[in-house]
Amino acid sequence: MNMTHARACAVALSLVVGCERAPDPAIGRAAAERARAHVTSGLGAVDRLTSGLARAMQGTAAPVGAAMGDVPRLRRALRDLHDDHTPLGRELTLYPLSFVVAVRPDGKAAASDRSGEPDVMAERDLGAVFPCVRAAVQGTAGTCAGQFGLTEGVTRRWFVAVVPARASADGPVVGAVVAMMTFGNIAKAVRGALDMETTRDGVQLSVGILHEGRTYPAGADNDVAVRYLVREPLVRAIPADVAARAGREAVTFNFTERGGRMQWGAAASPAASLGEGAALLVFRAPIRQ
Repeated sequence: MNMTHARACAVALSLVVGCERAPDPAIGRAAAERARAHVTSGLGAVDRLTSGLARAMQGTAAPVGAAMGDVPRLRRALRDLHDDHTPLGRELTLYPLSFVVAVRPDGKAAASDRSGEPDVMAERDLGAVFPCVRAAVQGTAGTCAGQFGLTEGVTRRWFVAVVPARASADGPVVGAVVAMMTFGNIAKAVRGALDMETTRDGVQLSVGILHEGRTYPAGADNDVAVRYLVREPLVRAIPADVAARAGREAVTFNFTERGGRMQWGAAASPAASLGEGAALLVFRAPIRQ
């Protein structure tokens, strides 16, 4: 390359660089304020999911209670709960359930609604993990959250709604019926609702649930499709003080990606219906900046 050509290339490069707009922090701040509104809307969706599931579970007590003690019949009764030809079955389809489980009075799972052998939930001690399960086998329905793993070394955070099961309306409690949703699937459901709200906004959204410094779903979580995971760069961008405070108070923050060319705003606020210390987290960035 001769000197004249090299000098011309340098001038052309300087013109291109000079035309690039400097990152505008106002974009990130505005996105954080919009994310705050998304969190408010998302918390409404979380409350509808959790309270609605608790109400729907009331209809499961009688059919499951009548089958307790007969495992094959019990498994059929649990699967029949999802029959969309019945009002209860249609209602249960509204919730992102991973399992519906029948629990014996000792708090251990007798059977689940999953097909296949062996039953992956059989003999799992749900009463040891979820306080509301312990209460239900004593006769009190409720909801709660807890940490539980199906395979060694892999734990998830779960929301459960549980009702006492009776073989007859006036009979003694013979166990409980437990509906289980992962925090990852709840975050996915909120993301779906927010995607519908922002169809014309031209933005990227990511939704997670924070609990004790952990973001769900993220990393190696496989309870949702990869597109619903909170990407690792976003997880790393959460300030330590935000992760600590989000379960107690509403917070916002903003940050950049791609060397400052992508401005993100984020907000988080306590999600009381998901248990103490849980927070809903929403990231937002305009696609065109």
